[in-house]
Amino acid sequence: MRTPHLPVHSCTSGKSKPPQPYLVQTKHQPRVDLVGEEGEAMYTLMAVDPDAPSPEDRKWSEYLHYLVTNIVGGTVSTGTVVADYVPADPPEGTHRYIWLLYKQPTLDSLTAKDPTHGRRQNFSAKNFASHHNLGAPVGATYFTASA
Repeated sequence: MRTPHLPVHSCTSGKSKPPQPYLVQTKHQPRVDLVGEEGEAMYTLMAVDPDAPSPEDRKWSEYLHYLVTNIVGGTVSTGTVVADYVPADPPEGTHRYIWLLYKQPTLDSLTAKDPTHGRRQNFSAKNFASHHNLGAPVGATYFTASA
């Protein structure tokens, strides 16, 4: 069994670079590469901010920044976008932006008609994964951004 690797890159001026804690680099949806994926296996990718609206007051935690389901063969563009990418824009303090990758059990288990569609505040990656039988993440990464 191959283990997926989840590099996330932001692009500015046409050059790809690893995520840095600068807001200008998070304005555009980053390129996500799934390396080592299993052929026709399906995946769910999400990005959340556990520090919303601030690290001291997490009343909106987690804030959903991106959710794509039904990713086939590691090509994110083949997936179903459930929640469009929202750039990092912390109102105050330094926020963590966590990217999680889950292996899906079936194609039909997740669709754009999911009840979480459109709801971003108080999203729970753990509850979403549990509700859809995704198990533990098979890949994860993060970056930080400051106001």
